[in-house]
Amino acid sequence: MTFGEKAVGVSFNPSSMPEVDNVKKQFAQMIDLMEEIQMKDRLGAMLKTEAQLSCVRASMSIVKLLTLKI
Repeated sequence: MTFGEKAVGVSFNPSSMPEVDNVKKQFAQMIDLMEEIQMKDRLGAMLKTEAQLSCVRASMSIVKLLTLKI
């Protein structure tokens, strides 16, 4: 499993919704793309981490929206 897949929890989908799988896969790919970028200073490393965390938070929010039962 890649870093991005672990970060968004691609194997966890109790709803079995294909949309959830799709969202998680796409965000995992973005996180993995950023993981390949080598940062040479602390500012770049901080921005990379924040961008990856933002992807995790966004994926969780979208999954929550998709699975919301009103």
